[in-house]
Amino acid sequence: VNMGSTTNQAGRRRFLTEGVVHYTRELVLNDGFSRLTKAESTADLRHYLTELGDAHSAITRGGAKRIRIGADTRSPAHNRLMYSPGCPWRGDPANCSSAVRPDAATRGLHYLYSTFVDAALAVLSAHGEEDSADGVDTYAYHLDTKEFDEVRWNATVRGLRLLEEDADVAFILEQFEGDLHQGWQHALQIFYDETHEFLEKAHFEFLTYFIVYLSGLAGLFYLVLFRRTIHDAVKEAEKAREWVHRVPMHIFTPEELLLVEAYFGVQKQGDKPSL
Repeated sequence: VNMGSTTNQAGRRRFLTEGVVHYTRELVLNDGFSRLTKAESTADLRHYLTELGDAHSAITRGGAKRIRIGADTRSPAHNRLMYSPGCPWRGDPANCSSAVRPDAATRGLHYLYSTFVDAALAVLSAHGEEDSADGVDTYAYHLDTKEFDEVRWNATVRGLRLLEEDADVAFILEQFEGDLHQGWQHALQIFYDETHEFLEKAHFEFLTYFIVYLSGLAGLFYLVLFRRTIHDAVKEAEKAREWVHRVPMHIFTPEELLLVEAYFGVQKQGDKPSL
């Protein structure tokens, strides 16, 4: 299952979603304050959107990014979150409406994610540049570019108006800390709980094996050492008894017989051997 890789990609989904929201805003504003050209914003938005799709596909289907088995085939709790109607990530799951698209959060997290991706693709189609080169965070090369030394106020005003009027852009910006971000956090918590359950089971099995190991050692000690020692002691006692039986008692004097009886016999408490 590779729970470590699964939780890692589940955490990346939140970061990548925030990246999509950030570059969507910069692409629409395109006022130079972030020192990004329109082509660079387009390329970065495409990159983060692709990475988000790859991470999501690996989590749900497996077979990529070191995840062998996807959550769709092994996690009922994850499937209920993704594909069942409702918004369990909210504090009040009974109210799933939102300001921009009221039905986006009512059909499960998968539908919300698909709506988010469709909105990002629509923004790319409407505001992006088709011939933008692939690249991420290339604005570092424009620190000394004179192009960004001017304040393009008209571009800022036009961009702010688009942020308010474009439903796709407004929906994407809403997800920065909105339903999609909270849904990813809820999914991550599910994977954390599954990991904890797996570790608890592994710990119980380890304790069981350890108890079996100690029981085996105790049995081995009893059979090999203790039982063998008792057997040797009994054998030596038998040899002593045989030796005593072979002693010619009939040639002993009464005093010698009393001495032998005192040595091998059982005395009562307080008695003293008499010669």
